[in-house]
Amino acid sequence: MRRLYEDKDFYERIADSGQKYAREHLAYKRSADIVSERLKKIHGEN
Repeated sequence: MRRLYEDKDFYERIADSGQKYAREHLAYKRSADIVSERLKKIHGEN
């Protein structure tokens, strides 16, 4: 934690990596989960 606070370049690399991971993985997963839940509701209504 101290290094993140004291080393701005290190902080920015970590932050950029986390944001990239979130954009590439979490957005797709969340979208897939929403679609999956909606399909379950649709099929359950029939």
